[in-house]
Amino acid sequence: MVGLRASYFTHRAVLAGGFCVLAFSLAVAGRSSLDRTFFCIAGGVGFAMILLAWRFPWTRLPSGAPVVIAIAADAVIALLRQSVGGPPTDYLPLTILPILWVGLNLGLLEVGIVVSSTMLTFTLPVELVGPPMYPADPARSYLLRTIVAAIVGLSAYWITGSLRAEARRADRNAALLSQLVDTQNAIATTDFELDSVLAAVVEEARVLTGAAAAAVAFPEVEGLVCRARAGNAPPLGFVFPLDSSLSGTAFATQEPVLCLDSEVDPRANPSISRDTYARAIVVVPLLHNGRAMGVLSVSSPTPGALGERDVMALSLLGSMIGTALVRAELIDKLASQAVTDDLTGLPNRRGWHEHLSLALKRAQRNDEPLSVILLDLDDFKEVNDRYGHAAGDRVLREVARRWKAALRDSDIIGRIGGDEFGVILEHAGVLAVADVVARLDRVGEPASIGVATWDGVEDGGSLVARADADMYRHKRLRSAVVA
Repeated sequence: MVGLRASYFTHRAVLAGGFCVLAFSLAVAGRSSLDRTFFCIAGGVGFAMILLAWRFPWTRLPSGAPVVIAIAADAVIALLRQSVGGPPTDYLPLTILPILWVGLNLGLLEVGIVVSSTMLTFTLPVELVGPPMYPADPARSYLLRTIVAAIVGLSAYWITGSLRAEARRADRNAALLSQLVDTQNAIATTDFELDSVLAAVVEEARVLTGAAAAAVAFPEVEGLVCRARAGNAPPLGFVFPLDSSLSGTAFATQEPVLCLDSEVDPRANPSISRDTYARAIVVVPLLHNGRAMGVLSVSSPTPGALGERDVMALSLLGSMIGTALVRAELIDKLASQAVTDDLTGLPNRRGWHEHLSLALKRAQRNDEPLSVILLDLDDFKEVNDRYGHAAGDRVLREVARRWKAALRDSDIIGRIGGDEFGVILEHAGVLAVADVVARLDRVGEPASIGVATWDGVEDGGSLVARADADMYRHKRLRSAVVA
């Protein structure tokens, strides 16, 4: 429809001009005499029709307004018939053109209007002028031919109606494809961190469907747990039961679920829907290699606000999102492994120093104290030599567990060497460090301990070097006492 109308508005003046050329050519062809008055009036109407078609601001008027051009065409025909002295049949085929034109470009109402205009063009002179110029007998023929012309116009309208519908579907599909590409690009260009990908997924899904909320949930022991949200979606950590929710159904069947109204849909969980203000809901599984990894849901508080188009859009995204999440989860896991000690689960040397760098920035920004503690297990080499490395590994895991339990949740302990550990204490000056050292001593693991409190200007390397020097000083003292 859009294409047809664009073509019509582009060429309307040319079409009107061509019609006039054809109509006036029929009037003068083979005729020695004309009624100049009616011929000139017809010329004026034709010129006005062309001028209107060319310059009039039709886009500011209702879409059916251009039907006046077709009515003007019928007026030109009526005036030219009068100028040549009555009812020659040359103009009968010409009357089909305005009807066909309206059928191709305007609506059903406009087709009816121009058909009525055409009928009046041939029947009104019979009533107003009458014989001998317009005899009564041909009027029936004119009426029959007008009906034929009407059939042509309606056929054109119905045929182009299907083309209009196809054009609308094509426009909608093109718009959807464009949105999907934009969504894919937005997800693909996010940070590789899993949380960033999830945040992009829910926001883009909400925008794509026009929903009020979107959420991603992953399976855990208690059910599908909300891990990302946008809009007025359920809070993070919200659990969708696997056996009594739309999300659970989509996850179990690996098929999209459309709920037009959760208040009447027996598959929906009414309490969840009321708690989350969700009436219209679409849930699609996030698939990767034929396996459901989780679900993506969008919802609206308005019943029927989401439909099959949204199901199709989110389904097309499902596999792509599943792959993106696998990628992000893998990268997230690799990044975690790069800074985590496999044996103890604590930050490794790299991870611990990254924590220290961030802690120093916070301490400098907030003008707060910060201290580090280094711990080195005594006689650990003898454990390995006497009992083997497996026994040594068990000792390290147990020591790490006990020391971590003795610290505050905000303290960061990491394994920064073979049998060496480091502790970062934020908001901790000399007195607070002494208390922590006492708690670590009470654990009962024999270790040399070194302490350093940040002086307000030094970098992390200098701070750790002072703690290391203090630790080796204590180790030498311990060795001297034993000797």
